[in-house]
Formats: sequence, structure tokens, C-alpha cells
Amino acid sequence: MTKAAEIAGRLEANPMLGAAKGMLSRLLADSGRTAEAKDEMAQAIVLFDRSKMTVQLERAKAALSKFSDS
Repeated sequence: MTKAAEIAGRLEANPMLGAAKGMLSRLLADSGRTAEAKDEMAQAIVLFDRSKMTVQLERAKAALSKFSDS
């Protein structure tokens, strides 16, 4: 996932980068690395917002709120 995020960042492919950060966030959360997961998801939210990807944006916000509840 980090390699995909790196490539997407270099290409300035915000939607793809947001998706990669969202997936990385979920993997980090599953491994108990909640603080890192929150950070990655927050970055995904910014990228989805910039890209006007409203469905992904709402899903990412919901996922972030679940991390905050735990």
C-alpha cells in the first residue's frame, strides 16, 4: 500500500492516492496502530474532498469516526 501511495503522489493522482491511504488506514487499524490509521484516513479525507469524490469522502469520514470511538 505504501508503494501505491508513493506512486499516486508522484503522479498527483489524488483519487488513487486517497484510496491507497484509506486502505492503508484500515490495515493499520486492524493491526492496532490506531493513531497512524487516523492520520492516514484524515489524509484520505482531504484528498477525496479536493477531488470532489463525495461517496468516498463520506465513507472515509465514517471510518475515521469509528477509529475515534475505539
